Amino acid sequence: MGFDESGRQRRLLVADDDDFARNVLVRGLARLGFQVVAVVDGEAALREAREALFDAAILDWVMPGLQGPDVCAELRASESTTDLPIVLLTVRSDEGEVERGYESGADEYLTKPFVLAEVEAVLTAVLERPRPRGTTRVLEPEDDRSGVEARLVRTEEAVVELQTDLARLHADLGDEPPH
Repeated sequence: MGFDESGRQRRLLVADDDDFARNVLVRGLARLGFQVVAVVDGEAALREAREALFDAAILDWVMPGLQGPDVCAELRASESTTDLPIVLLTVRSDEGEVERGYESGADEYLTKPFVLAEVEAVLTAVLERPRPRGTTRVLEPEDDRSGVEARLVRTEEAVVELQTDLARLHADLGDEPPH
């Protein structure tokens, strides 16, 4: 489940100010094979979603600062995250609140307390749904200490991580890598 059909590990963003719920999600999702980035508030969730690519996000409804539906609406309004699958997680279950969650742009809605099997089922559903066509997002290569450039490209069906080992590239081209 935590890997796509090409074998690439899926990345999830989890935003929840409740330490217990956040830790349960992080540990459970990691056991399912996901790479999980966890934050404690809405502003941090927006920052992470704008700086890196994720296959899906799980947002708690009630957090300090920006609430989950507000984060969801912001993500939907941004061209780079408009097609990110989003699950709202909350203790709120009355019909009006559920409707408000979907109106903010959430793909799915889970109530607390949750069991990991529910989270897994909902993630499977949102990750397998077709996303809008034509959304492409490219992050420029990051300068990391290992000498590997990473370029992430969001395609209409998946996020594909392209990594190029510079030394191998130079060897393939028959020239010497810069020192």
